[in-house]
Amino acid sequence: MIKLRPSHQVFYQIASFLLLSVLSLGLSANVTTIPQQALLDKIASDTPLLILDVRTPEEYVEGHVPNAINIPHDEIKQQVSLIAQAESEGKEIVVYCRSGRRAGYVESVLHSSGIRSLHHLEGDMNAWTKSNHPTER
Repeated sequence: MIKLRPSHQVFYQIASFLLLSVLSLGLSANVTTIPQQALLDKIASDTPLLILDVRTPEEYVEGHVPNAINIPHDEIKQQVSLIAQAESEGKEIVVYCRSGRRAGYVESVLHSSGIRSLHHLEGDMNAWTKSNHPTER
């Protein structure tokens, strides 16, 4: 093992941290956040969208973003081809869950599968309902 002087150790720790930060930004940089009002505008203007509600079916039936389809986060790998097809048809992919954790997982899976037109709904369903935006049942 190479023994470094304390000043070099700090330098390498900072360099490692910065490198990891840049690499993680590269993975998430392809997912943009879409504000709630922007999504409402896109829905109203018939912009080609695939809105993915990745919550459980039970959560979905309690109320979801208009025009959203339900693909639970734990089933997303089996549905990648469906989502890739929607993207190839020119649809923007919007992903949300209740608070963001499951949507983040789905976005990671989709990105690693080559899907690039990804948007994360700002605030997820918690913020959507808090803002009294329309929902479907």
